Amino acid sequence: MTGCYRISTNIKSPNHYIEFPQGLYHKLSRYVWGDLMQTPVDPRWVITGVAQPGITSKSIGELDYLAAFMSIPIFSIKASEVIKRECPDDVEFVPCKVVVDDALHDFMIARIFKFLPLIDQEATARGQKISVFAPDILNANMKDVYLMARDVENPTTLICSSEFRDLCNSNKLNIKFSEVEDFNNWLARQPIKTGKPGRVG
Repeated sequence: MTGCYRISTNIKSPNHYIEFPQGLYHKLSRYVWGDLMQTPVDPRWVITGVAQPGITSKSIGELDYLAAFMSIPIFSIKASEVIKRECPDDVEFVPCKVVVDDALHDFMIARIFKFLPLIDQEATARGQKISVFAPDILNANMKDVYLMARDVENPTTLICSSEFRDLCNSNKLNIKFSEVEDFNNWLARQPIKTGKPGRVG
């Protein structure tokens, strides 16, 4: 499986996350990737998060993706319309508010319904015995077509395809993409202390 990406907020500051009240994280995660995935969200529910100081009143209008802890993906209105048009059955968007400098901004939380065996769990476990910093090892035999998907075993893992990256780029969406590194490429870059490392995966 090639051309797999993680997405993040395209901003240099590390303080770029959207924070929700502690109790709300648990509730949101249940609806976004947990046991309430198939439960409709009450339209009266007003979801409000606060941007960390790395996001300013100027930059917020230029960003099409915002990250939140516990793998809660937040997209701009423009981005949500593009994504919904391309994969209407695989994603649902829930309105939310983001506070920046005491001003409210409209965004959309994505509920991604496609769950696939993206990660080779056994190979990843072997890799993490080599280093706790080892990347996840993708399932090379996974042939499913998708734009965005969560791993069926670890749903906080969200992976996007090269087709999704191209879709966002062609629509000039301001989203940062980082290709998921092949484990054996990562291993080859590590200093060898003893012995000769074997391939994993």
